[in-house]
Amino acid sequence: MDELFEKLQYPFVFVDSSHAFRTSNTNIEKLTRGLLKKSPQKFWSLIYGIENAAREDTPYYEQIIQLQKKGVISTLITCEAINQRIIDSQTDVIHLFGAANSLCLSDKEPCRIDLPDLVLWGENVCYKTYIRATNALLNASCIVADKTILSLRIGQLLLEHTTQHCPIYFLSDRKKGGNHTEYELPPKQFIQQLAFVHRVTD
Repeated sequence: MDELFEKLQYPFVFVDSSHAFRTSNTNIEKLTRGLLKKSPQKFWSLIYGIENAAREDTPYYEQIIQLQKKGVISTLITCEAINQRIIDSQTDVIHLFGAANSLCLSDKEPCRIDLPDLVLWGENVCYKTYIRATNALLNASCIVADKTILSLRIGQLLLEHTTQHCPIYFLSDRKKGGNHTEYELPPKQFIQQLAFVHRVTD
């Protein structure tokens, strides 16, 4: 199993999408600022549904956090804005779409908060966050990316900010071309096997 990771350079930057994008949850496209103002109950019903589904990824994020603490992963760049385990981590995490605070999500009443820290559908990523993410990629000696991120314009733009000599490993079908390699592993299985190799327990 070590052979699978022998070409990786540690620590690497890990680019993650999110549970919603990995599972093609179309409800995320309904989460707009307009819906929040016009129909907050519907908006929050959708948020709670996405939040409940996203809990499935808690062990995945726990392993990522442990791999960061062991120096295997340096920076995590993620689209995940709802899973509280990764939001509350004390590791180096760049939340592209912001992060919902747990107080807000625990309030089951119709929302009285306008979620200024979240990037909703159709909105732009905060410029400072984007610059922080591009700097992490430009300074990386190795990048591993959930290929789902390439379905998003922000993911395509971000991954243009890499140096020519920085190897990029996409988690998908194994193919080679340029400085890109693709693994025949989905992100959760990749992280699980990486955690096993580095003796990380959740």
